[in-house]
Amino acid sequence: MGEYVSYTANISRGYENYLFTVCNKYGSTAERVIGEYFKELAQDIGKDSVIVYPMNEAIAQLEHLFKIAPEEERPVLILTDWYPDDILALENSGQKPEKAVSIIKIPLGRIHDEDRVKHVLFKLMSYIRSNDYGSVTWMNRKMAFDRILQNFGIVVSLVELFK
Repeated sequence: MGEYVSYTANISRGYENYLFTVCNKYGSTAERVIGEYFKELAQDIGKDSVIVYPMNEAIAQLEHLFKIAPEEERPVLILTDWYPDDILALENSGQKPEKAVSIIKIPLGRIHDEDRVKHVLFKLMSYIRSNDYGSVTWMNRKMAFDRILQNFGIVVSLVELFK
């Protein structure tokens, strides 16, 4: 499933996994490929997950929520199993959650070749759609993404919010 949203409140609930494509309006090669192939990515990610293309205010909301710095190479892919407004509610309440809010950050801005971007996105979607993705720990997910991206000089981060 895929969604274009202007506000995080417009994102549908009920998915096991959320993938956010935080881009900027100037468009690197990877950002352009994500935009052009968004419908295909939405089909490839599987029925239990959603890929979200934020626009306007949603970009700023997600940058704040997931602590994406201005200097991080866009697009930054964010993977989590948390609904974003639930994270925001936790942040506003000042309470610590019982379960860690884990996210994986993947900055794709270093890939400048269109075919390589497509290859990486296909591999990422295949892994997210697989049974392996949902059945392993966040650290194992990060290690799988590290293996997928090992030849591209991309540093995958596992971040726990509210730690």
